[in-house]
Amino acid sequence: MLVVLSILKWLGIIFLVIVLLFLFLLSLILFVPVRYYVKGENIDEIQYFVRISFLFRVVSWSYRLNGKTCLKVFGIPIGKRKKKKTVSHAVGSETEEIESAKIKSAEIKSEKKRAKKEKKSHKNYFKSFIDFFKEKENWSIIKKFKNKIIKLLKYLVPYKVKGKVVFGTGDPCNTGLLTGLISLFPVFFQKGFEMNPDFQNKIFEFIGYVKGKIRLIRVLIFAIHILRDKEMMKVIKKLI
Repeated sequence: MLVVLSILKWLGIIFLVIVLLFLFLLSLILFVPVRYYVKGENIDEIQYFVRISFLFRVVSWSYRLNGKTCLKVFGIPIGKRKKKKTVSHAVGSETEEIESAKIKSAEIKSEKKRAKKEKKSHKNYFKSFIDFFKEKENWSIIKKFKNKIIKLLKYLVPYKVKGKVVFGTGDPCNTGLLTGLISLFPVFFQKGFEMNPDFQNKIFEFIGYVKGKIRLIRVLIFAIHILRDKEMMKVIKKLI
């Protein structure tokens, strides 16, 4: 009987340790801020770089426009590494160099095509965003979620913004409307960051970077409120 009780005791201790460890990890994920760094431009060519880190970069993830991603834990890259091939003959090395040059040229062409497509998608999304705010039936939904969105943005707003954005819809009226909407968010008017509306041309150019941090508990609470509201979900589907 004593043996059974001692086994149950140790099983209870192990179970309690597992539960406490789970709660500790969950609290870390929800309450410790996730830091982000985003850098990009689309003036000469479209370039993006995104880095997300957690627990003072104990865990970090980065992404570049060409599709290269890197996950690091304690600074050590996680993933498969390509093995270098050794070539014994000079002829073999020359053919490999020619093949690698062809591959590089093909990659450059594909990246240029991808950049053009992304530039078009930016313009289309820009137009749909303006059309959404012009429809009167959407104003009631905007007012309904105005306070919640402002509260969320206060937590999501980056603490450092530097760069320049030039934007224009091609229509002075729409550009003025968009400028008025942007003026509601002080984050776009920080020191070192410029927002320049162009009332004559249809244009969207940017260069710069942002740094910020997010606590996932705030995002989770906001997401629950959004998912529970059918009207807001319809609006999100329209914009997407």
